[in-house]
Amino acid sequence: MLPIRRVRQSVRTLEELPGATLVEVRPRGGHLHQIRASLAYLGHPVLADRVYAPASSRESSQAKAACGASRHLLHAARVAFEEVRAESPDPEDFRAALARLRSQP
Repeated sequence: MLPIRRVRQSVRTLEELPGATLVEVRPRGGHLHQIRASLAYLGHPVLADRVYAPASSRESSQAKAACGASRHLLHAARVAFEEVRAESPDPEDFRAALARLRSQP
């Protein structure tokens, strides 16, 4: 059995969309897949996540189809560790998926 790791992160809703919610996640510490695994555990998997999202999630499937996601929609807009900081604009496919979700009734 794997050891239990405590996850420390804050999650803030930025926008509610049809079948999905845009959130900002701020992890405090870091483990591989921490954001994806913890959100899925809480019942809110990252959209189009083939590893952590349950295949039976109807809402996630509908939102994935509506936005045309070909990959899980997780993007690090800003990262910082000690004195190292970096920013990255949203990738085109991420922006397009948000636009498609926003255009849904």
